[in-house]
Amino acid sequence: MSFAAVLTSVILSVQTLALAPVISQRFPAGREPGYRGDSRCGPASMAMVARGFHLRPRWSDARLIESLDRVDDGQVNRATAPAGIVRMAEALELRATVHRGFDGAWVRRVLHRGGLVVALGRPRYLPPTEAHTGGHYVAIVGVARDGAFIVNDPYRATSRRGRRYRVGERTMAAFIRHKPNGRLIAIQRPTRRCAMREAAAVQPESKSRPRSSRSTTKGA
Repeated sequence: MSFAAVLTSVILSVQTLALAPVISQRFPAGREPGYRGDSRCGPASMAMVARGFHLRPRWSDARLIESLDRVDDGQVNRATAPAGIVRMAEALELRATVHRGFDGAWVRRVLHRGGLVVALGRPRYLPPTEAHTGGHYVAIVGVARDGAFIVNDPYRATSRRGRRYRVGERTMAAFIRHKPNGRLIAIQRPTRRCAMREAAAVQPESKSRPRSSRSTTKGA
């Protein structure tokens, strides 16, 4: 890889990292009394993605999480399937691409192009996390100089905040591959072609052609 390509990749990763803040799934800013977020790692990860793309800036973190949570399946504070993450991306008018299993090169390409990656795996194989459930979502927001992935984790048992840490490729691979439905989900802005196609789909129908002057009524 050329020096220019490496420099571009680093710049994009740093920009992505700076734009994607850590959000707590349990204690998000703006939460109401009675808010529960023990099982909202999926919506919280997507809330971080939304912040990375400057979406819903006037909404509190809690409102954003709750809104995305309802988009999933209408239920709140329940486990989220990968299809739910795709629905959340659509609600944010973003493009989601699901990749089964782990592929480090694929993750780097997404980040290099300015996207973010939401990862679903088994937390016991992700040592830095404090999550203890059967499955857990985190957001991969960049690549460190040593090649490790920079992760925003919305869950933390010992603090009211989420956590950011670095994870090597082997650890991330184990995290995802030990979960039967482990997935990588790239979240990106729609391509120009997709945007044009969607715009065309909502264009008003063209006016109907004028009817022929010839009568179509059958004679007696």
